[in-house]
Amino acid sequence: MSFSLSAYLAEATGDSKYTNAAMLSATWMRNHNLNSNNIALDTESGADCSRSPSTWIFTYNSGKFIEGLSVLFDVTKDPQWNQLSVHLHSIKLPIQAS
Repeated sequence: MSFSLSAYLAEATGDSKYTNAAMLSATWMRNHNLNSNNIALDTESGADCSRSPSTWIFTYNSGKFIEGLSVLFDVTKDPQWNQLSVHLHSIKLPIQAS
């Protein structure tokens, strides 16, 4: 997930271009790529903006989003990123038996 990379680059370099990229990515994820249960979705096609079905749940997507939010909050000190991270931590992720 490029969002986490932008957040880490912002943290490592202090360069506002990475901070801005991370904030834009986090905002997009929050507004467009969470399902109705606030679980991060897997894929969006750049060709036609179609998304993977909301039933395709891969918990690592939510984990990487939370990770990036934590770093972004550390960089910006903007409470909205911490609040979203805490909210996403509280969500029960489905566990599928193999």
